[in-house]
Amino acid sequence: DAIGHCFAEAESVESVMESVKEIQAKGGEDAAWAEETLGLLNRASPTSLAVVVEQMKRGAKLKTLRECLQMEFRMARRFIANPDFFEGVRAALVDKDRSPKWAPPPHPDQVAEYFEPLPAPNQELQLTYKPRGPLAEEDRGDAPRRLTEAERRRFGRD
Repeated sequence: DAIGHCFAEAESVESVMESVKEIQAKGGEDAAWAEETLGLLNRASPTSLAVVVEQMKRGAKLKTLRECLQMEFRMARRFIANPDFFEGVRAALVDKDRSPKWAPPPHPDQVAEYFEPLPAPNQELQLTYKPRGPLAEEDRGDAPRRLTEAERRRFGRD
């Protein structure tokens, strides 16, 4: 599949672009998709593209939903502090000129910063949810239960 070929094993934004260009050059049923995708990639923030490629690489190695949510929370916190975020909002929503002036492609060290722990522990994502049900071995005895008749009446549920 074209998407998997271009994105699943991507090492860099450049490798994604090259893979999409290859599909476009071959022609066939995926050529239109490749042309549209190249257009989207060429209009996107170079920083966002580089961070997302790194996210795919790192995310493939994560083992839990908690780790994924933590990674994405850190990324989101850093994206909203990045000038490209405000430039994208300006171009799409304020001036509506659809002509953002993106920052140049980031250095790999700048990309890595998106995944680092936040400066203070209280800034990190605080998850209080504990997995329950048959897949959570440590909580097997504490699985969700059905509401009793009295609870259904009290909360107005049939």
